[in-house]
Amino acid sequence: MSNKFKYISGYETLRALPVVSGAVIEIGDNLKISGGFVEAVAATTDNLAFIGVAKEAHRATDPAGEITVSIANGMSIWESELDAATDIVVGDVLQLNGAQKLKKSATDAVALAMESKLGATKIRHLFKIPVTVLGDLV
Repeated sequence: MSNKFKYISGYETLRALPVVSGAVIEIGDNLKISGGFVEAVAATTDNLAFIGVAKEAHRATDPAGEITVSIANGMSIWESELDAATDIVVGDVLQLNGAQKLKKSATDAVALAMESKLGATKIRHLFKIPVTVLGDLV
C-alpha cells in the first residue's frame, strides 16, 4: 500500500473504472486515464490526465477489469508527501511528479494546499477537479 497519498476527510466520489491486464497499481497510487483505462501516474506530464487515487490494488497477474478510484472532486482533504522539504502556505498550488509526490508549482497543478507549514515534507490538500474529460467512464 502506498503511503504517499492518504485520505483524511470529506466527501469522496468512488467509481469503478477500467484497468488493463498486467497494470500494477497500489492502493493510494495517483492514477491517470490513458486510452480509456486507469494506470499509475509516472511523470509530471501525466498531470493533464490525472483522475484520482486508487482505492483498490491491481497486480501484474490480474486480468483486465475494474478497480475503485476516488475521483478528484475538490471536496475531500488528503495528506500527501512532498518531493522535498518546502515552505507551503494555504492556497499554494501543487503538481505531481513521476515519483508520485507533490511539489509546489503552478504548471499543470492537481492540488491546492490547505495548511501552512515551514519545511513541510507532507501537506494536507484538496485535489483540483480533473482536467481529463471522463466521457463514458463516469
